[in-house]
Amino acid sequence: MVLLGAAAGVLVRAQDAAPHSALTPQQAIKLAQTGHCKQALAPLQRMIQQLSDKSIRYNAQISLVRCAMALDDEKSAADGLLQLKHEEPDDPEVLYLATHYFS
Repeated sequence: MVLLGAAAGVLVRAQDAAPHSALTPQQAIKLAQTGHCKQALAPLQRMIQQLSDKSIRYNAQISLVRCAMALDDEKSAADGLLQLKHEEPDDPEVLYLATHYFS
């Protein structure tokens, strides 16, 4: 657990020194998963449309929605959920997030 925290700290410091566009999708997802939503949201929004790997795209979209919800960014959360519902209509995680957000 300490290693994960230290790795996230290094990633955040490296990300602060570099422009948001320098992040890989996996780095942006990791930032979001470790609670660094302010740093992860904008890069995720920019890169999602270009992601061709279905698994990475799904994880990026879920991370974007979770971060948008955490930051009270209603437009990004709703847009992300609608896109996820279109692409993954029967996915349990998508259904859970949509129910949580829209209720």
